[in-house]
Amino acid sequence: MAAFSPYVFFPFHMLLAYPLGRVFPMSWFFIPFFHLFYFGQFLVEHMADQFPEVAKYGPVLIAIGLSTSPPFFYICHSKAKNKGLVKLMILAFFLLLGGSRAMQWGFPYDDPAEQIAALTDDFYNKCHLALHVALAVILFTCSFAVDLSDKTKGD
Repeated sequence: MAAFSPYVFFPFHMLLAYPLGRVFPMSWFFIPFFHLFYFGQFLVEHMADQFPEVAKYGPVLIAIGLSTSPPFFYICHSKAKNKGLVKLMILAFFLLLGGSRAMQWGFPYDDPAEQIAALTDDFYNKCHLALHVALAVILFTCSFAVDLSDKTKGD
């Protein structure tokens, strides 16, 4: 039995869409896009046992998710008033993801069978929840370092 219901993680996946989408041009498009993307990632990470045919797309979704970080951090850094804070969050982001992956502390597995097994592991679930909390703090900190008051009304 997992330490947490998979639905504990659902709000974290949905919350991550807002800090990413709000800084991009056309945020009216990107916020819903990231909600859809993170819903898919939620299914792959936390419902792999119930949707094994979807679980095989985990590595692809993780790669897509990670590929959004360079433009997100670039926009945040270029528009932030406190660039030092954004640089610190960028460092924290890559240390967090690299460390959690290397130490197997809650980073999703590439192999669907390993991911399904991890869903029942208490240590994995606790580390994965901590990973979600830390990612939310990092992304919200970077996003809200950007003052969007000068953003045009149509964006």
